[in-house]
Amino acid sequence: MVKPSHPRLESASESTDASTEARLLREAARLFRKQGYYRTSTRELAAALGMQSASLYHYMNSKEDLLAAICKRGNELMIEAVTAAISDSQSPKVAVQRAIRAHLATAIANRDVYLTTLAESKFLAPGHRRQVEQDRQRYTDLLVRLLKEAQGSGDFRSDIPAEHLMLVLRNEMAWTIFWFDARGELTIDQLADLIFTVFTEGANYQRTPPPVSLR
Repeated sequence: MVKPSHPRLESASESTDASTEARLLREAARLFRKQGYYRTSTRELAAALGMQSASLYHYMNSKEDLLAAICKRGNELMIEAVTAAISDSQSPKVAVQRAIRAHLATAIANRDVYLTTLAESKFLAPGHRRQVEQDRQRYTDLLVRLLKEAQGSGDFRSDIPAEHLMLVLRNEMAWTIFWFDARGELTIDQLADLIFTVFTEGANYQRTPPPVSLR
């Protein structure tokens, strides 16, 4: 993976290395998203950073390690954003609403990283893939916990397993990065409200069933 900086006071050269590593992750995510992991060469990665191919290995061990680092960062960004967003929620239902907004904002702000994580992680070797799946499971567990709390408070219906509600919610959120345009009709906040409304109207415990037709 991208070689980590040492946990001590950084020198100017170490600070420059950290900045270059961050640029490498961004450029690699952009190229992997645009061209695909296998179609992107280390020469192209080096050119994007304005360096020779050999110099690239000062910042990474292999192209696959770089993909693994991008996937890890994508999962970390999502967990960090949602955890921060729900930290002072007044109710479980509000926590779900804030989680949706944080998920969308984070995915859209880091579209290259998030799309690479979704589409290219399948090319990782088993060891790296297991780590990515573990990180992804941490996020899944977080969403399931939020939904179970909303069920426990009576806000959401409890006759559907929280795990199934989570799958529906993640599917609603995941596809937005393929079509959302900040110049379009919806802002991120409006989109988050829309998804929350559509989701909760199907999960709301107080929902009145439609009348049975006699015709």
